Amino acid sequence: MEENGVNNCLKILQRAGNDNERMAALLLVTKLTKADSCSGAERKQLFEAVGFSFIIRLLKSGQVPDGCAEDAFRNVALSILSAFCSEPSLVTHPEMLNSLPCLHEVILKDASTDKTETELPDLLRDAYDCLTCICVHREGQMAAIEHGTASVLGEVYHNGLCGRERALELALMLAERHGSPVFAHAPHGLMLLLNKLSCEFTETQEKEKFELCSCLGQLVSSVDRLLLDELPSRTWSMNVHNGLMDVLQSRISSSQREPALQLASVMVQQCGVDWALYASDKGVKFLLLLAHLACIEVRMALEDRSLAEASTQEAVLSACYALLESTIAFMTVGASLALNDRQITQLHSAMVGAFHAASEFLALISQDEQPEIWFHPVVTATVRVLGSWIAEESLALEDKIRDIIPFLLKISRKTFLQTKQGTLVHRLQALALGETIEEAKTEEAPPPATADVLRFLLPGFCHLSAEEKSRSVLMESGISSLLVDYTFFHWEIFSEDSACRPSEVALTTMSGIFLNLIVMNDEKFTCEPVSEKLLRLLLNNISCFSHSSPTHLVLFYNWAVLGLMLLRKMPQAFAEAEDDCAAFIQSVTNLFSHAHIVDHSVPEPRDPPIPHPRLNISSFTASEWPAVAELWFLGMQTLSHLIDQHNDLAKIILKSSWLLPMLRMLIEIKGNGVDSETAISYRSLLLAVARASPRAFKVIKERGGIKVSRLYKFDDLEKLLTR
Repeated sequence: MEENGVNNCLKILQRAGNDNERMAALLLVTKLTKADSCSGAERKQLFEAVGFSFIIRLLKSGQVPDGCAEDAFRNVALSILSAFCSEPSLVTHPEMLNSLPCLHEVILKDASTDKTETELPDLLRDAYDCLTCICVHREGQMAAIEHGTASVLGEVYHNGLCGRERALELALMLAERHGSPVFAHAPHGLMLLLNKLSCEFTETQEKEKFELCSCLGQLVSSVDRLLLDELPSRTWSMNVHNGLMDVLQSRISSSQREPALQLASVMVQQCGVDWALYASDKGVKFLLLLAHLACIEVRMALEDRSLAEASTQEAVLSACYALLESTIAFMTVGASLALNDRQITQLHSAMVGAFHAASEFLALISQDEQPEIWFHPVVTATVRVLGSWIAEESLALEDKIRDIIPFLLKISRKTFLQTKQGTLVHRLQALALGETIEEAKTEEAPPPATADVLRFLLPGFCHLSAEEKSRSVLMESGISSLLVDYTFFHWEIFSEDSACRPSEVALTTMSGIFLNLIVMNDEKFTCEPVSEKLLRLLLNNISCFSHSSPTHLVLFYNWAVLGLMLLRKMPQAFAEAEDDCAAFIQSVTNLFSHAHIVDHSVPEPRDPPIPHPRLNISSFTASEWPAVAELWFLGMQTLSHLIDQHNDLAKIILKSSWLLPMLRMLIEIKGNGVDSETAISYRSLLLAVARASPRAFKVIKERGGIKVSRLYKFDDLEKLLTR
């Protein structure tokens, strides 16, 4: 840019005494700012000389001199703005960001439906250029969210106004970058976009249908499920359902089927399997169709394929894996699908084929001499989806699964170590920046570069640990040390943030695996050094759980029973840590004592007669009783055995204030509501305590022990008390 041109223009602007003179200078400014040779510094000088307030007045002006086009002033203003927007130092200027409402007004009021996209007038083109430049920068994106740009863009697209394609492009870009906050204050814009896109998806039969799959998938996946649930209408989701049903039942190519499956996967993840089932009267048929197609795609992508070949299908594989995981989870815990025998057989056969391909693919990967390929997203995603299958069904592929158990444990350890290292590095970096240790611990770490696959394999390992042959392979492959390390890792997270649900679930599931190893593998696990490390963790931290709140009750029960089992198998612990063991037994006793209450409620006259008072589950335990009932029975049995082994434990029971309430409760209810398994549990404990401690013997005998024995036919207890 010739310096004289800019200087002359600046002088003209400085001498301008009124808007007409300034307007004349703007024509020169327009030419200068659009020139490639105009530097950023020169644009900034011109921007400051023109004055932003003057440009805004031109944009809002409704009067023009005679003989001028109606939009003359606004055309000039937007032309200058679009030129200034190309300069990064100007596009995020506060005054530029505050111009968004003016730009909104232009793209809404100056657009009409009688012009095609190729006929976008200069006024609109410049307005969209300004919006695009602003939204490229984070400051501009945040301003766009604040000013409700997404709602305006949704209105443009929904109403078919000129510039609708650019409006959609901008809306998708904002949604992809910032997700739900884009529409948090403007859900109407999201509703408009979803309604219009879904209608077009349902109605069009051209190739654009598959482009709309991508647009819908991008938009739906970018926002939170809660925001979608709060939308006032579900018409859009029914449209997507019908459109996908139409596409997937048609004869289409692989390149056309893939975006449709990806959209279906997004919808299932964001709206749940219920969307597939209940959005139309063909729900079950549609869900089965999705599952079968997902299985076919998995086999096509993995069978006899190298990692390089499978990686070309990464997007569709990810979608199909998500569909299979959701389907398996729903069929496990959801409502019955009322499938007939033929449908069940076909679906099971299709899934067996898909997971056979997955296990063969992983077996091939395990042989590679370059372990770094184990961290490839396709590999870790395949491990994860296989984990969902193993958790529910391993018999159909038991030999294949057993063959790759060593690999699954190796990749689990490697990805866990990377996750652990990433957490440590994050904390060290925070400390280096001057944060306290507590701040460094509580600050959320960035997601690890590699997925921690062990968390997703834990339910499957729990299943496998209950089977003799698979359990043997797990033990030989080092599952004990891995899970103990993983327990310590998640306990550290959970103890700092008890609201961390993934860590709580992981700790609970690992407790189940440890119990299987102890109960079914006899001395093998408890002879390993890591078992002492695990027991020490339980003894030292059981007191972190509250006896007055049912929060985290399932984990509390798991740790209580696991600790009892370890103490039974490792009696030397009482000599090495007598006080810690006593404190642990005290906590467990308090927990078990809260399981039952005397229920004095009287049934309504219309209800069947029920004896009362009767034994019932306490409100403390009721909500989680289905999950902890077996643990209570196992724990009571193990506690009784421990008292037989270590008579001093009877003193803890005696001091716990449980013994007398237990006797009073059993006498008061007279056997009402007491099943045989519960009766045996109380009998075993009373018998063990009475045998172990003369003082406890006396208390039980004097406080109704004989009466309890006769009420419940505890012959061995009665014989002991009356000898």
